[in-house]
Amino acid sequence: MASSTKAQLSLIDVAKCFSSGAVAGVVCDSLLYPLDLCRARLNAPRPRGAPTLPSDPLRALLAISRELRPKPRALYRGLLCVPFFAPAAYGLYFSAYEVASRKTESELAAGLCAEACANPCYIPYDVVKQRYMVGRARGTVVTATRLILRRDGLRGLYRGFLLTFATYGPFSAIYFWSYDLFTRRMGQYPLINGTLAGAVAGVATQPVDWLKTRVQVSADVGGSSSRIVFDAIRDEGVSALFRGAAARAFWLGASCGITMQVYESAKAGLGVS
Repeated sequence: MASSTKAQLSLIDVAKCFSSGAVAGVVCDSLLYPLDLCRARLNAPRPRGAPTLPSDPLRALLAISRELRPKPRALYRGLLCVPFFAPAAYGLYFSAYEVASRKTESELAAGLCAEACANPCYIPYDVVKQRYMVGRARGTVVTATRLILRRDGLRGLYRGFLLTFATYGPFSAIYFWSYDLFTRRMGQYPLINGTLAGAVAGVATQPVDWLKTRVQVSADVGGSSSRIVFDAIRDEGVSALFRGAAARAFWLGASCGITMQVYESAKAGLGVS
């Protein structure tokens, strides 16, 4: 539905959107956690002695999957980050989007606003989760979070803040604009429209996502982004920036499709149009 035709929301409706978003985020991130983990490992530096990944994104994703196959529990390393962080992050994201899309009548602006409101919760979630995914965090989520705070301070928990917004701000803007376009052209099919819009926005923002992951999992908290890019291109070639593109398209396409299906169903069930 185009944003210009949406009715204004009451505070109770906004709370219902928050709840619907929280449920959708937990369901989606739990179901797709192994694929997200593969994407993070594709973007992260390779361990010493590990074979070089193929330059083709699909073959690289399959290679990561084969590496993890003998230890299937590794595919769910850090899964408890999802119920710990996701409800607040996704609740803020969707409720902010719903309000902004009605106030601005622009899907691009509403997507940017949603990301800005969710980032204070989402970035610690992303940092802690990705530390688990690449094997640099152990123990409980509280323990891992405290360790980051003790070692690097609040700056460590919000590592890559600007890069995250530079990645997901444009992603959310492109995503909601595409989702609105697909909905108007194809009808109310949240699963299909969300999948297509997520894949389009995901591929468009892959190089910045690659850099964000490298910064967030780097052991050097003060490391320069330009130095990280230079070293990676020197050691791995320019193709390293796009190695995770297929995984990102698959992950975000599936993620956005499932999320929108659950979100729209939950919202409708609570009586929000």
